[in-house]
This record gives sequence, structure tokens and C-alpha cells, in this order.
Amino acid sequence: MSMNIVQFSFGSYVRWSLIACVALLAFGLGYVAHSWVSVPFRISCDARYSFLNPFLRCDSDVPQKQEFVAFKKELESFIQTSIASGNAKSVSVYFRDLENGPWFGIDEQALFSPASMIKLPLLVAYYKRAEVDPDVLKQRVGVQGSTLPSGAYVIDDLLRSTIIDSSNDALPILFSYLQKFYPEEDVFSETITAMGLAASEGSEGDFLTVKRYASIYRMLYNASFLSKEMSQRALDLLTQTESPQGIDDGVPAGTPVAHKFGIREQPGSLQLHDCGIVYHPGGHYILCVMTKGKDAQELSAIIRRISSMVYAEVDARSKAE
Repeated sequence: MSMNIVQFSFGSYVRWSLIACVALLAFGLGYVAHSWVSVPFRISCDARYSFLNPFLRCDSDVPQKQEFVAFKKELESFIQTSIASGNAKSVSVYFRDLENGPWFGIDEQALFSPASMIKLPLLVAYYKRAEVDPDVLKQRVGVQGSTLPSGAYVIDDLLRSTIIDSSNDALPILFSYLQKFYPEEDVFSETITAMGLAASEGSEGDFLTVKRYASIYRMLYNASFLSKEMSQRALDLLTQTESPQGIDDGVPAGTPVAHKFGIREQPGSLQLHDCGIVYHPGGHYILCVMTKGKDAQELSAIIRRISSMVYAEVDARSKAE
């Protein structure tokens, strides 16, 4: 009788242990499944497309945004009218919704001169160097016989003036500092090459496309080239840019716009550009406009109008979602 009790107890122990293990396993799987459900791709992923963007191959709650087909035609019509009326010789536009949305370009492969917009890659080159050599921005540079008053200037202050005021006075000093303190490297050339901005076509003056320049802002917004800290620092500086009636004048007052403009004047011709990120409360986006013409006020008005049209379109879409 006692043997039967022992056998029964041992068998019960084994049976209940198995039940407990199964229960724990089920709980564990349930917990893991719950964890999987918590991530953005909540339902399932199609294994047939393992090399595609997860947003394409996985069920998720990310809203699908409509393309800007009709709006692009509206912009093209405005640009064609502006060119036909003689207010511009050429206009290129690049737009990208930065929240997993669509993009479009209008004559986005046309070549332009970066002019003062080259100051942004220079800033990025310094910030990239500062990630490994933080003291570089604190260095003082003695200036004598330059466009600046003689004295000692902090590198970071010169960079701020170059971006915010678009001052040309500090440019030769900043370029020569890189060459002097890093003689074995071409820091600026290496930076623009790494960012895909190095001239590969066109003339010495006109070699940059609106689409290529816009990529700088994507790198900063996604912190894919600079660190988060340096990307934030650069974009914060760009929101303080003082520009002659560009993208920022086409959006409501108080809307942050991280941008840089460029002007190139030559006998009988003028180029005016503005490019940056507009922090619309309903969705951030990149807008770059590059123009050629003869009159700065007319080109500025075109950029301002395009910016206004884009903002209104984004605004209407954000309210409809």
C-alpha cells in the first residue's frame, strides 16, 4: 500500500511538472508574442521580401501617404508661368516628406552653383572633426591683414557667423585653419565626398543639383553622418539663419525652418537658392529651391511663393488625416 502511495506521488509529481512546464512555456511564448505585437510592425512580415524595407513587407499601423501628383503639376504650372513671363530662367525644386512620406522633384537634376550654400558642408566638416577632437571648436585663430578686424577669433564663433549671417569674411580663415592643423588630410574634400556632394559633372561653377544638396538635410535630420548631438547643434544653428526672403518667409511666423541660402551674381545673370527643413507641426519636410534669372527680388518672390504653396498643401493634408 505504501509503495502505491509512493508511485502515485511520483507519477503525480512528473505529471504536474510537465503541466507546469507547458504552462510556463505558453506564458513565455505569450509574453514574447506580446512583445512582438508592441513593436511598430505588429502583425506579420512576409518572408518572401526579406531584403525589402520593413515598411513594405510587414503589416503595420504606419499610415500610407498619397503621392503629390496633382500638387506637383500645380507647382510645375506656376514655374512655367514664371519662366514664360521672364521672372526666372530656370527653377528646380526638391521636396521630401520626412515622416516616411513621398518625395518629388521638378528639374531636380539641373546643375547650379552652390554659392554660399557651400558653408553648410564646411560646418559639417568641422562638426565631424569635433566628434574626435572636441577642442577644435574652442581654438583661437589669430587674424591679421584680413577682411576681419585684427584679433583672435574662436573657431565656433566664426562658424556661427558664417551660417547665421552668411558672412564671407571668415571663409578663407576657416578653410586655411583646416589645412594648417590637419596638413596630412583634406578634411573638407573628404567630407563632401563622403556626403556625396563632390563635383562629378558640370562646370567648375555649376556642379550641384537641388536633390544632391537636399541630402545634407536628410543626413542631419536622421543623424546618419554626424552624431545626434552634432546634428542637433547644426540644425539649431540653421534655424537662426538670416536670409533675404526665402523659404522661411513662405511659412507662418514662428514656424522653425533650418535652412541655408545662396546667392551668386555674375554679369547678366543671377542665381538664388534656399534649402532646408520646415518643421510643420503636422509633419516635417525638406524643401529646396534653386533658381536662375536676372532679378533677385523676382527670384526671391518665386522661392517664397513655392514655399507658401508647399506649406499650404502639407497643412491641408495633415488636417485631413
